Amino acid sequence: MLHKVETIVREEMDAIGGQEVRFPALLPKEPYEATNRWTDYGDNLFRLKDRKGGDYLLGPTHEEMFTLVVKDLFSSYKDLPLTLYQIQTKYRDEAPPPGRAAARSRIRDEGLLHLRRRGSGPAGGLPAAS
Repeated sequence: MLHKVETIVREEMDAIGGQEVRFPALLPKEPYEATNRWTDYGDNLFRLKDRKGGDYLLGPTHEEMFTLVVKDLFSSYKDLPLTLYQIQTKYRDEAPPPGRAAARSRIRDEGLLHLRRRGSGPAGGLPAAS
């Protein structure tokens, strides 16, 4: 059943020009620290240290990784709009709602759409911020 749902999501995302990406489950602290999520998530993160003392977490979400990919690989408005998506396990140590069992991992589809502003390129895009 899960595979069928993933297949449908992939087909739909591919049909609108989406590109699937995969990220590791074990992620470095720095991107999450830069967005304050390292502290904002509090005890909901699975945190660990490597043998050299480096801080890591099991990915609760991958927005930071999406942003780094776009920042590093796409430098021109001509590359936009860009639709990236992933279907991957996320890890959070959240307290369950009353009456429900705790789930510490879940499979989730995340998508990120980067658009250009109107006037920033020949194809238009979003209106400029006022």
